[in-house]
Amino acid sequence: MPEWRSTTLGTVCHIEHGWPFKSLEYTDEAGYPIVTAIGNFDYSGGLRLHSSRINRYRGDYPSSFRLSPGDLLLVMTCQTEGGEILGIPGLVPDDAETYLHNQRIGRVVIDRPDEVDRDFLFQYARTSLFNRQLVLTATGSKILHTSPRRIESTVVRLPPLTEQRAIAEVLGALDDKLAANVRLMRAAHATAQLLASRTTTTVTLDAVAVTTRTMVDPVSLAADAVRLYSLPGFDAGGGPELVDPKTIKSGKFRITSPAVLVSKLNPRIPRIWEVPKVGDTSALASTEFVVLAPTSCSTALLWSLLAQPRFSDSLQSQVAGTSGSHQRVKSGDVLSAQIGDPATLPARVVAEIDAVVARAHAASAESQCLAATRDVLLPALMSGRLRVRDAERVMTEAL
Repeated sequence: MPEWRSTTLGTVCHIEHGWPFKSLEYTDEAGYPIVTAIGNFDYSGGLRLHSSRINRYRGDYPSSFRLSPGDLLLVMTCQTEGGEILGIPGLVPDDAETYLHNQRIGRVVIDRPDEVDRDFLFQYARTSLFNRQLVLTATGSKILHTSPRRIESTVVRLPPLTEQRAIAEVLGALDDKLAANVRLMRAAHATAQLLASRTTTTVTLDAVAVTTRTMVDPVSLAADAVRLYSLPGFDAGGGPELVDPKTIKSGKFRITSPAVLVSKLNPRIPRIWEVPKVGDTSALASTEFVVLAPTSCSTALLWSLLAQPRFSDSLQSQVAGTSGSHQRVKSGDVLSAQIGDPATLPARVVAEIDAVVARAHAASAESQCLAATRDVLLPALMSGRLRVRDAERVMTEAL
């Protein structure tokens, strides 16, 4: 395609490094600016500030490291040797918050707006081509690091500016629908939690649920794929990962019936995951979870009860371990924790909880289809193999 040209990223923009904010100055107190961290990134691209831990900063810092709405950010450190999240992009939101530029994140400053569109660069940074270039030039063995100069040396193929904007608009429409679904799911879950808070008495968790501890060696399974519920998968904000069981290196719990998963690790970060149904594909859970099968209510209601702050606070009071990043509770402590008694909720409230959670599941299922469509369109559009008008036809069917 003669209209497309190859160049290095550094010819159209430069990358700025962040500031080493001191963790001793972090606070949860509202009103302070937010330090944008790698954990705030959605690993498929974008920021997930409403579903990740927020660190605010009460110390002094140079004003040049205060971010602006619309700033394009790139992840420059990956904790795994595969480097899967190097280069993942995010855009600073335009809201009432102030965001700060952390040292492990690069800020993209466009020097040639006549040659490159910011939203096109955001989509390009999601591609495996960009990630592979960063992984190949990264330093480190277990933890991989890239740098502004290495990012600037990556090769990018640029179509004319009008086509860049058209490509970004097509992919952005999918992102907008996905974001709308996230808001719907968040609202549905908040409603379910509010309704479940109306219980009038408490019971211990083991009065309404039992644990299942069926262990399985994934390698022994005669299946091409399994649904894996893992802590990284939960933190990434999506559903279970569909993986080849032979790539799983340790034993897992087998989920054979609808369940709710509660993480034993670091209960100050609530990780409570509903598994509303078990399909034909085997479902496995990390042993860091307690797998709970409800005995007297639906999984939707049990999730709504366990998502109450008092439950996580109760677990946090039982932690063992001195490291803030490796505190655990025992399965017995989870089962003995007090929760609202579902039997004290009126039937209409229970029905409403089931209904709003079902709406959240429907939105989640739609989002999985939309994300799959985006993942097909992204490399095809960014390489020029698929023209925008053809992608728009696919989009019409998906939306």
